[in-house]
Amino acid sequence: MNRTAANRDDAGLRRIAVADRQGFGLAVLRNGSQLSVELLPTGGVFAIRHRGTLINQMLPGPAADGLFRLLLRDRAGGGSIALAGAGIPFAHDGLAATWSPVVGELVCSATLRLHPELPAWAWIVSVVNTGSSPRRIDVLLAQDLGLADEGAVRNNEAYTSHYIDFHPVRDPAFGWVLLARQNQPMEGGRHPWLAAACATGATGYCTDGWDFFGADHRLTGRPSAESRGLPSRVLQYEMALAGLQSRDGELAPGRGAEFAFVVRYSEDHPAASGPADLALLHESGAWWRSSPSGERAPATGGVRSLFLDAPWMHGEIPSEADLAAWFPGPMRHVERGGPDEIRSFFSGDDTHVVTRGKEASSLRPTGHILRSGDWRWFDAGHFGVTCHAAGVFGTQAYLGHPSFARLISVARNALNLNRGAGQRVFVKLGGAWTQLGVASAFAMTPGEARWIYRFGTTQIEARVWCPQDVPASLLLLRSLSGEPFEFLVTHELALGAAEFDHSSEVAVDEAGGWAACIPGRDTLVGRHQPGVAFAIAAVSPGSAAAIGGDEMLYADGLGRSGPYLALRSAPCAEFGVAMTGTHGGASALAAAVEAARAASRRGPQGARPPASPVRIRGAGDHGIGRIDEILPWFAHNAAIHFSAPHGLEQYGGAAWGVRDVCQGSVEWLLSAGDHGAVRRILETVFAQQYPDDGGWPQWFMFPPYRFIQQAHSHGDICFWPLKALCDYLEASDDLGFLQVKLGYTDRTRFESAGPEETVLAHCDRIVAQCEARFVPGTALVNYGDGDWDDTLQPADPSLRTRMVSAWTVGLAFQAFRQFATVCRRAGETERAGRLEALCVRMRADFERRLMPDGVVAGFLVTESDGTERPLLHPRDGVTGIRYRLLPMTRSILAELFTPAEARRHLALIREALWYPDGARLMSEPAAYHGGLERLFRRAETAANVGREIGLQYVHAHLRYAEALAKVGDADALWWALQAVNPVDLRATVPQADARQANVYFSSSDADFANRHEAQMRWPELRSGGVPVRGGWRLYSSGPGLFIHKVRSCLLGLKEVFDEVVFDPVLPASLDGLIARVEVCGRQVEVLYRVFERNCGPRSVTVNGLRCASVRREANPYRPGGLAVPKDAFRALLKETGNVVLVEL
Repeated sequence: MNRTAANRDDAGLRRIAVADRQGFGLAVLRNGSQLSVELLPTGGVFAIRHRGTLINQMLPGPAADGLFRLLLRDRAGGGSIALAGAGIPFAHDGLAATWSPVVGELVCSATLRLHPELPAWAWIVSVVNTGSSPRRIDVLLAQDLGLADEGAVRNNEAYTSHYIDFHPVRDPAFGWVLLARQNQPMEGGRHPWLAAACATGATGYCTDGWDFFGADHRLTGRPSAESRGLPSRVLQYEMALAGLQSRDGELAPGRGAEFAFVVRYSEDHPAASGPADLALLHESGAWWRSSPSGERAPATGGVRSLFLDAPWMHGEIPSEADLAAWFPGPMRHVERGGPDEIRSFFSGDDTHVVTRGKEASSLRPTGHILRSGDWRWFDAGHFGVTCHAAGVFGTQAYLGHPSFARLISVARNALNLNRGAGQRVFVKLGGAWTQLGVASAFAMTPGEARWIYRFGTTQIEARVWCPQDVPASLLLLRSLSGEPFEFLVTHELALGAAEFDHSSEVAVDEAGGWAACIPGRDTLVGRHQPGVAFAIAAVSPGSAAAIGGDEMLYADGLGRSGPYLALRSAPCAEFGVAMTGTHGGASALAAAVEAARAASRRGPQGARPPASPVRIRGAGDHGIGRIDEILPWFAHNAAIHFSAPHGLEQYGGAAWGVRDVCQGSVEWLLSAGDHGAVRRILETVFAQQYPDDGGWPQWFMFPPYRFIQQAHSHGDICFWPLKALCDYLEASDDLGFLQVKLGYTDRTRFESAGPEETVLAHCDRIVAQCEARFVPGTALVNYGDGDWDDTLQPADPSLRTRMVSAWTVGLAFQAFRQFATVCRRAGETERAGRLEALCVRMRADFERRLMPDGVVAGFLVTESDGTERPLLHPRDGVTGIRYRLLPMTRSILAELFTPAEARRHLALIREALWYPDGARLMSEPAAYHGGLERLFRRAETAANVGREIGLQYVHAHLRYAEALAKVGDADALWWALQAVNPVDLRATVPQADARQANVYFSSSDADFANRHEAQMRWPELRSGGVPVRGGWRLYSSGPGLFIHKVRSCLLGLKEVFDEVVFDPVLPASLDGLIARVEVCGRQVEVLYRVFERNCGPRSVTVNGLRCASVRREANPYRPGGLAVPKDAFRALLKETGNVVLVEL
């Protein structure tokens, strides 16, 4: 290493080599079993591996620390001493490493020792009390766990954690022992497993980082286990961690003590964990007591960076006067933590504000995704960034592709433990650097993020936005109180798909105040998009006192080739930093930087998503304001999901799921009247169809990554493009689209293929595939590789052809019925006749086989002898699950049920599937047997009670709301929309936990610690006795569905071929409701009067003239809406000021 770790080229640019992990100077311990431990030069644990398995969870940056902790606690004096890790000097040889912290009167050492042959390691802690008073001490071990193929772990650490089963066992010698098994099969069908024990006896344990570090770690920066110890409960959440607490003991003056923790790994553990597994720990004896062989390198490491030493600087809790000054005007939907504390509110046109108190009380960190460019398409030239309230000013900044073309790293931890990730800001106070953390107030608009920090009379503001017309993310730091500050803005570089995987080079133009960052040629983006190049620049060229690499993070000023770029300002009241990118290669970066600087000079003008296609007001129901408040935010969420697919927790993506885009995106854009975008979606999706069987991939990426797609798909996927096509044709009346010719995609090469055929011919292949999959002797399509509920994929492969999903049958029936109507209108009478005849057969078999005792079965299994048995039905003696929501709601929407059957099933939903926070997917959760697959895959292997496993999946709940509209249950529909609206959620769901109020949650997760607790306490959930927390955010088709349900179900506004339909379903409390929408290309205000009934309007009046030529729509369950010919409706419209009165 040298002071700059850089060289100057002929142009005078300073070139900084950025190393991949192999260039970090890792010390590697390795034994005969292919177990290895990689240590950073700082002393931090970088990775624990066994062959292709990443045993730990998070790979820390070379200047930062990971999740691993080994702490000595002084039980009397409080506090703890870090015994090993980043910043502590250590020495190592081939099988062992020893850390020697400097801790005053307690002389300590910690040795990591690998077993010479077995996949096992141990931590041995030695402590000597050199003081004059006795000390009561114990030791805490926290080992984060990935236990999966490295690609799986780094794709999403939280998801991997969901499937790690923890099983605590008491052992006479070891005390508590933790057994951990990866329930998802890894490469080769393996289930990685380990056991962790304290050889000197453990009195407590934890299984998730939330119980070790604590939910308040974003503010404290210290593990809560220091003061509270470990809770000895199995928490299966999103930060899998084996935590053990040793027995404590009194250490007399001059006396020493030793503690040892031992871990045994197995690369494959097919069975569930159990007490018999303790034999693996005992069989090798106390091997860790042996001395390591070989020469030990001299003590090294202990290098400390700003990410290790700089204290956090959190904003103070704001007063109401502060908030009123920062955000003038009325506050709406105010959430309080007490009489004098405001935690969040809405303000202005579309601003949501979260204070420090709300951030401290929320399980998930408040976050926001911004992007530039065109939000209505997958735009390869846009720039995106994610921001978080806790001092994460940018993470996952990317150009075009959120997964592969990343400039900076992802913040992979919800508690902000990887404090170097992404873009961070330090401020020099009193001559020392401090890191900006949780803001006093964090404000979001759909196009901007803003942090305000108050410290006494000092105030600092940060703003981030992405300009509409420039691919950039702009950060502006300002001293609101006027005094100058020295700022240091750091960036952990990814320059590809994942940080640390590839080397690259940074070229610093010090005179120009910017640096070029070019992905390596061996990265995925380097191979397929060689023109992608990035720059990080000071907004004002002369404002940066220094631009450099990781040498700016260390007190010694030495560069270590770490993946960091930093900009330091001179003392100033304002400092701006731009991140930008181009597809034009390095030569185009100077122009890109100038464009970003020009955009910054225009001030915070962030690119905004399309406005919500519907807004509502009026009447006296408090829920109206709540719904209207969330609509612009759900429009933002829907636009991100469609045009830049990723989320706050699910940061991978960048692909279109065929099912998702054909539902949420299509329905959102149809609500907005953007028929052109929907047609473009359909052209893209139908061109992805495989010609060999008429099917689709589960998901696919766009060029140049089209070769990345999941070729096999669930059994329902082929019906969604057909249904989306019919929805589009109904709304647009664009029947000529059926004759457009489109090609296909080759299933093996994932390239465009022939023949080019009409959209009608593409649809014929869908029908043919369905008929080919009929269970013999029936018109019931088989299950295939699954249906909408991903957790219920069959464990037995033969069930793919022997099992039928009633939901998939209902979807196929609905799509074919719609398509038959489309064909008749298009003059394709022969096709229509065939489809109608097919629907008659499907309906008959549905009633005869899928409705035992008049109750729809979730599934029907045909045995080898021809007998049939229902699953997820009252007759089901295998799973114990009585009812499934999806086939009930879909059968209503498809009009498969008779009116009496619809009423009965809605009563069953209310009786067995309705919960205070929404409708659940099944009446009972699938049984859990330690993570073993018996009938289903993820339903039986997920250890976490969340997402689909918690059974309240908001997407499915919204389809329930749609079914309620279909039958005209206005009060239940209104409740269903409110129950999944995060704005002032506790007004509808009192047991909901604190959560971000301006973003979509994909699920409502019962606050059960694990599957066993859920099984025992499930009835309490239904009675409202269990808190519910928000699931993963934003990345879902749900926001688009929500907007569509408000417009088409609640307000009842639909365009159907050559008619406009008014079919509202409104409770009496919404009398006087006013909606602002676009109908037939004109802005219209619709006034609803609820007089005699809640649905089936009596009349429609346009600008004072009553529509005479109307017809009543058919609806088997209630009076239908009024259909007005489009031509007649348009004739009554004015250029502006249109008012439509709908009377019920």
